[in-house]
Amino acid sequence: MRKALFAAVPLLVLALAPAALAQTKSPEDVKRADALFKQAQKLRDAGQMSQACADFAESLRLDPALGTLLNLADCHAAEGKTATALAEFEQAEHQAQARKDRERESFARDQVSALSPRLSYVQLAPAPGATFDTVTLDGAPLERTTWSGHVALDPGVHKFVFSAQGKVARTIDVTVSGPGAQTVPVASLDPIAAPPPPPPPPRPPPPPPPEPAQGSPLRTVGFVLGGVGVVGIGLGSYFGVTAISNKNSGNAHCSGKFCDPQGLSDESDAHSAATVSTVAFAVGAVALAAGAYFVFTAPSSQSARLEVGPLVLARGGGAAAGVTW
Repeated sequence: MRKALFAAVPLLVLALAPAALAQTKSPEDVKRADALFKQAQKLRDAGQMSQACADFAESLRLDPALGTLLNLADCHAAEGKTATALAEFEQAEHQAQARKDRERESFARDQVSALSPRLSYVQLAPAPGATFDTVTLDGAPLERTTWSGHVALDPGVHKFVFSAQGKVARTIDVTVSGPGAQTVPVASLDPIAAPPPPPPPPRPPPPPPPEPAQGSPLRTVGFVLGGVGVVGIGLGSYFGVTAISNKNSGNAHCSGKFCDPQGLSDESDAHSAATVSTVAFAVGAVALAAGAYFVFTAPSSQSARLEVGPLVLARGGGAAAGVTW
């Protein structure tokens, strides 16, 4: 049992040599440590073990005396913290042996022997192939050399955390209730799941709808020319009827080749109306033909301009229309 591995609460006195600590303590620390020591003795006698052990520990921190360490170990043993008490008695035994204090060395050794049968142990049992980078016990790193041995623990609940690079850490709570050893199986750590792939980039916005096709300018010109043609045909018809009416009226005032003034006036009006009718019919026909041509043959995108002007002929007149683009 003396060779068992321990994982008790660490104390400053277990890490530093008494000589080194003696060089750092001040008279105020010694005075405060003595007061705490006396207060802890009274609390222990009153059965207030938890506070008594806390005061012994603080007194030991301020003035690491061998007697204080022995009292702290005895307090922890009475409190039921067997693993902590055994580690402190072993440390006290080593200090007493170094000082050649045979009485305290013997006392500490006897306490170690008395506490050994009361110890509680935990044996870690990793699954085949399970590997760890670190193991912590109650938040403190656990030495790798203890992973395969018996770890002495105080009664109560203790938390083991097993970690490895690229693996999900596993936490195991172990309840220690009495003397003896218990085995704690440790399964292999699960690999850390790969992060989910990044979301796909947002889709580009849809292209804007095409602009509505605009009517061809030439087609518009065709419709305008068609309108001009209709007007021309209408005017030609009107003046044609007028010419016929004037001609009939003039014939009533003429006898052969001789006409009275009214007949001559009607003949002149009939000739003028006939000329206008002819020109209007011609312009209307040309405009209708040109309009139909532009409406049915106009390209989809073309800019054009309609030009209309008077037309002077040798025996009469008229109108001319043209398109430029």
